[in-house]
Amino acid sequence: MLHSIVSATIGKTGKKFISSITLLPTYLRVNNLETVTTEGQACLVSPLWDLLSRSWALLIIKELNSVEVVRFNELKKRMSGLTAATLSERLKDLEAEGIITRKIYPEIPPRVEYSLTQDGKELSAIICQLDRWARNRANLQSKPAQTPNQLG
Repeated sequence: MLHSIVSATIGKTGKKFISSITLLPTYLRVNNLETVTTEGQACLVSPLWDLLSRSWALLIIKELNSVEVVRFNELKKRMSGLTAATLSERLKDLEAEGIITRKIYPEIPPRVEYSLTQDGKELSAIICQLDRWARNRANLQSKPAQTPNQLG
């Protein structure tokens, strides 16, 4: 579907100028998330980036990476300041995207355990690399710039 933006401007002489811009498709739905596209190509990182930018998502992945399996209350205790409602919502989001798995045991009281999927483990490794890159970059930027005389 093509989209057009039409705007009308009245100049100083009273003449009406009409300009029209036709846009290529700008959005595509992937996994029920709107994804920005470039020249008709889906940017598959956008929905994931949207998910990871939600509050607590990265920290939940980090915590799940540090243990094999964790129960809801144990995960909540590990993350001070996180409400049960937010944790529940974020776990549902991560599960829907295939980042984590939720296993329910038919016991009384019910036992539910969470763990990273293979995709989640791969994503966690990428996040760790991004963290290292950011730390290295911050260290480089915090050092004072060298003058030409200091360079040798």
